[in-house]
Order: sequence, then C-alpha cells, then structure tokens
Amino acid sequence: MSAARTYLCGPINGCSDDEARAWREYAKGKLRTEVLDPMDRDCRDKDTQNVVRDDLADIFLADCLLVNRWKAGDGTPMEMVYGSLWGKYIVVVVPDIMRVSAWVKYHASDVVSDIDTAITLIHARTKVV
Repeated sequence: MSAARTYLCGPINGCSDDEARAWREYAKGKLRTEVLDPMDRDCRDKDTQNVVRDDLADIFLADCLLVNRWKAGDGTPMEMVYGSLWGKYIVVVVPDIMRVSAWVKYHASDVVSDIDTAITLIHARTKVV
C-alpha cells in the first residue's frame, strides 16, 4: 500500500508569498503523509485551465484535504466540493470555529480551530504514527 497523501488547500491568489507558503511549509514539516502542495506550481498569474486541471488531479490522488480557511478564497470551496464528492477526508481549519458556514460544515469531515489539531486528525485517519 502506498503512503497516504494530503492535499494542502487554502487561499493563494491575492496572497503574499508568506501568506500562501508559511502555513503550508509548517504543515509539511509536521505531516507524516505525502504532501500535495499547489504552491509547488505557484499558480498565481498563470493559465486558469491548467491550474484547475492540475489541482483537480492532485485532489483526486489525495486521501485527505487539509483546508486552511484563514481567509476566503475562490478556489478553496471548489476544491472542498470536489474532495467531498470524491469521498476524501476533509479537515478544515477555521480560526473562529463559531463562524463556519453551513456549506463548509456540510463538505467537511471535521472542522477545527488550528493546524496542529487538523494534522493529528489526519494522522489518526490515515493511521500514520
């Protein structure tokens, strides 16, 4: 059996390098799964069709989505919907857990307030020790 894969999902467009990368680098350092990171392709200012195609391919290959909803983004909800339809485990990080929309709750497997808790849940779900 191959290693579990986690797709890192969160805002990129309209974000600084630090905003788009810092939390992803932190998660990569903690996750004990293979990580699929769309920032490895840095899709800002690139052809939309290729960006969507490549992200969807990664989501399809992933076992889990780690969604960081620290800020609203256009692609993030779309990625969650595809992940949900494809039966992926989706853990969403929302700093203010009391303000989560019904749409996010519906498509999420779990909603937590911090990345470390999300990573713990991913490890438990994928049986990574």
